[in-house]
Amino acid sequence: MGCIFNGTLQCSDWIVAENFRWFDAEQFQDLHCQLIRLQKTHVTSRHVEALIIKWRNSEEQLGKGVKNIKFFDVQVHGGVQNFDFLGVGAQPKGSVQRPNEFNVFNNDYDFTNAFDIIHPDGTLASLKVVEGLDRVLFVVWNR
Repeated sequence: MGCIFNGTLQCSDWIVAENFRWFDAEQFQDLHCQLIRLQKTHVTSRHVEALIIKWRNSEEQLGKGVKNIKFFDVQVHGGVQNFDFLGVGAQPKGSVQRPNEFNVFNNDYDFTNAFDIIHPDGTLASLKVVEGLDRVLFVVWNR
């Protein structure tokens, strides 16, 4: 669950919000919930890219800080058509074996054609951008 602490949204487990417009998008990269699903946000592609870069560069242990994130599904304000896959270190699915589906919140998410990001510690994540729905999906497989 999420809660407000010193004016900042804090959570350890999960957050689901159907209308997240009240949230300051500049704080998005500080949102370290394990499971995140946000709709109707002011979060842009740049905010999502910054969070993924922060995850990729983090030296924290799994389950701590930004490396607590297991999954997010975020509806992006302003569209996702210019998402910077190279900037976040994503590459087309390669030779690394990984699942193609992830189930959470009673939804099956298809990552078959998703891009992969390998953290320097070997943790594998996948990234999918859904242009028609302006959503970015991110899952960490090695938890």
